[in-house]
Amino acid sequence: MVNPLKKLFFWRNYTTKQHANWWKRRKIDWNKDYFSTHTHSHRKVILHFLGQIPWNNLLEVGCGGGANLINIARYFPNKYLAGNDVSKEAIEFCKEVFAKHNPPVYFTNSPADDMLIGDKNTEVLLSDMVYIYVSSKDIGRHIREIKRVARDYVVLCEFHSESWWKRMRLKLFTGYNAYNWEKLLTKNDFQDIIKYKLTKEDWPNSKLQQEFAHIFLAKIPKR
Repeated sequence: MVNPLKKLFFWRNYTTKQHANWWKRRKIDWNKDYFSTHTHSHRKVILHFLGQIPWNNLLEVGCGGGANLINIARYFPNKYLAGNDVSKEAIEFCKEVFAKHNPPVYFTNSPADDMLIGDKNTEVLLSDMVYIYVSSKDIGRHIREIKRVARDYVVLCEFHSESWWKRMRLKLFTGYNAYNWEKLLTKNDFQDIIKYKLTKEDWPNSKLQQEFAHIFLAKIPKR
């Protein structure tokens, strides 16, 4: 029997798999529609947070067309960078963009909850609007994958709200997922959690981002 709620005009309860398949099949100009956004204001805030911690290597999960990674490569020269994305086309584009970069940038094509990366293989794991596509029943598995591949820090630019009602409203009307990331990270033993709410200057022309977008910096729990 079909859930009658799903027939309502605002229902946007997409699963993690549906989101992932959409990104896999998505046909866009990765240079025009993604890479060219490397000048977006919120990416400067990400650079600021990366400048607050010691690191030599970094992995961006859901790297898309490499807009964050090109900024990081320019702002932090001689660091070892890697990117992972579920889209094969995005990864192929990134390989072309970074083909001559020194040191080499390593790219993998795999889901965010099962990355083709060894245990504790990177000091920092970065995400930028990746876990908004992960449903609540799957977020625990994704956090375990973060803890598996990262050694020292996580920097998350994601949708956050302490209000259950606001998170549910967002889910129903947009299909995106927000979490109480502070509570979620604490529950999973992350330490020294720093939270920053993005401003209108950080993300202009998007009321949705201005309401929900936050950056979290936290230490990975040691095992």
